[in-house]
Amino acid sequence: MTRTTLLTSTVMFAVLAAAGADVCRGDPPEIIEPGASQVAPTDIRPLYRPRVVDNWNSGCLLDDDGHVFWLCGDDEFEFTVEPNTLHVLHKNAAYNCCLDDIVISLSVEGNVLVLTEEEVITDYCYCICCYDVEATIIDLAPGDYIVEFYWYDYDTQQVECYVEEIEIPGGGQPDSNEPPVTGDPGDSQPAPVDLKPVSRPRVEEWWHSDCLDYPDDPNDWWPCEGDDQIVLTVEGRSLHVHHMNATYNCCLDDILISLEAEENLLRLTEEEILTNPCWCICCYDAAAIVVDLAPGTYTVEFCWFDYQTYEERCYIEEIVIP
Repeated sequence: MTRTTLLTSTVMFAVLAAAGADVCRGDPPEIIEPGASQVAPTDIRPLYRPRVVDNWNSGCLLDDDGHVFWLCGDDEFEFTVEPNTLHVLHKNAAYNCCLDDIVISLSVEGNVLVLTEEEVITDYCYCICCYDVEATIIDLAPGDYIVEFYWYDYDTQQVECYVEEIEIPGGGQPDSNEPPVTGDPGDSQPAPVDLKPVSRPRVEEWWHSDCLDYPDDPNDWWPCEGDDQIVLTVEGRSLHVHHMNATYNCCLDDILISLEAEENLLRLTEEEILTNPCWCICCYDAAAIVVDLAPGTYTVEFCWFDYQTYEERCYIEEIVIP
């Protein structure tokens, strides 16, 4: 690739001065045809600005059966150096399922490389999945650097930082299609660390009672006394769900309440988890807390399988999150 380096005004002044000196000494100046190339003095060393190229992400990772990974392992980082180049790999990154892109940006503060990773979303979903994310930083001057890698962690609900020291070897050629910039190697740019992650509603915890006995007959567990009752209570950005008189197997392992959110619809599904069922049913109270709800009006649809009617039943109510 041929690169043309534009002469600065200082160099142009030096060329003109040299030509003038030749004239003063009585020698005619060299005439250069228009468009002819000139060789820049070899002591000119333009400074290329380090920058990120080749942002890439894997998309939602799938297991061997083709299912999406919902629970990621610990975040892992791999930094690989080449002449004037750093390759960054972030494994097990948890982000929204419907993001547009994952962008890694760079700012330089002396010998500190500040990398910030953030998701770009237009229409987000109420779910997360696991990604591998890569980027390449080019035009790094040889030397020792400290790399600070920032990202928003959905598990801890806060910005996390990974730090590692690296050494960039020399010998590479600047990989730039842009003219070089001049300045001091210590020139800094503001770090884009103002991450604004999308709030993700989720079921934070669920709970259920043991088999409920009737006061007048401690040995009588079934049928339930009274109809199913669903009570929804809003506290801040949280929704508390309480299902009373739920009828399930006597020997269940758990009563799981899961959430599927679509815009302003919160679809809660309650189901029993069984390993070794018994030939009996009894009454339970079950509860769950949904957190990180954005302010607004929602329709809550709570569905469960009712042993008494042997069909799925749903309770619907509208709530307002202040």
